[in-house]
Amino acid sequence: MSKLELCKILSAIEQQDTLITLINNTANPTAMAQTVRDRAYVQRASFVYEAMGVAAKLGYVVGVRVDPADLTWPVCCIELPDAGEVSWHMPAYATPYAGYGTEEKYARVHAYIQGKSLFVDQ
Repeated sequence: MSKLELCKILSAIEQQDTLITLINNTANPTAMAQTVRDRAYVQRASFVYEAMGVAAKLGYVVGVRVDPADLTWPVCCIELPDAGEVSWHMPAYATPYAGYGTEEKYARVHAYIQGKSLFVDQ
């Protein structure tokens, strides 16, 4: 991983944010524009998670914090050396925790890796 790779990802995030802002600031956006915006949010989220991974591998401080003003949009943060913190609100994971422990978690991981289903076909 390199700083250059992180810079490319951060630029891609900015491009998605620019598109999202443009559409959000449009009076009465069309259904197509709303679809484009929704896809941009998904792409932006993917880039933010990727940037956090690259930044962590570079030894930068990364993390997620709760925004007390809006619990449904946690904040992903990266501390950029000599530049400061950057952050993005991201949608919270919508599915409630299923109550599994470590053993079940890795049974699920192994089933996925092996291409097996833990669910009975209906």
